[in-house]
Amino acid sequence: MVYDLSNTNRGVRDCPRCRHTMETLRARLHSPRNEGYLLDEGGEGGSAIAFWLFGWIGLVLRLFYRYTLQPLTSKLAGEMKEKRLARVLRDHPNTLICPYCNHLLKRK
Repeated sequence: MVYDLSNTNRGVRDCPRCRHTMETLRARLHSPRNEGYLLDEGGEGGSAIAFWLFGWIGLVLRLFYRYTLQPLTSKLAGEMKEKRLARVLRDHPNTLICPYCNHLLKRK
């Protein structure tokens, strides 16, 4: 067993993939997450390129995708991930998760 002096919780160990300290899945799911919000990618040069290449139809499709479809799919995918992790926590209450690479160690 690997001991981590900065984290004194019983059973906490390093991730086998990336060697970061793992945390309990219960603590990870306890903190609220907003999965549907995305960071802005920057300038509006993409709109000008879409208009230049595809005209008004391309511009409308790009804006629809960026401001409607992309946030909705991100939110749905985030909710599905949280439900999956809640099922894993229900079946394996002592599961550990790596906060960097999301690797799971299922333990009963």
